[in-house]
Amino acid sequence: MAPTPSKLIAKKVVKPRKKKEPDAPAPDIDVEIRHRKRSHLMCRDFSHAWEWSTDMVGRRDPETKSINVATRVLVCLRCGTERYDEFAVPSFVLISRSYSYADDYLIPGIGAIKGDVVRAEIYRRMKNKSWDKERDAS
Repeated sequence: MAPTPSKLIAKKVVKPRKKKEPDAPAPDIDVEIRHRKRSHLMCRDFSHAWEWSTDMVGRRDPETKSINVATRVLVCLRCGTERYDEFAVPSFVLISRSYSYADDYLIPGIGAIKGDVVRAEIYRRMKNKSWDKERDAS
């Protein structure tokens, strides 16, 4: 007697899941924010001070040989973060944007920092008179 189709199907092998390592404790934002540079706090509070880093440069499509994307690079005058924008040509609609953040700008494990936390730290430094000392040191 020939085997039935159900007997021909291989059994699915289920491997036991590896135990997930416990995540490192999340950093304390109130501690981490105190170690941020003055320029980084300023950029987080009222945005970066962008300036052109390079001319806008066109990129040719290898098949049509026509320029189909224009790229520009901006740099923040305060903290050094770089922003890369790509635009569709000829409409100049933004098609992509990415950033290369300055050293120590990002806080691993925190993600975005809310504006109220940043402003509270600026206020704390101004109240303690350390805000102006940082300006003189930079």
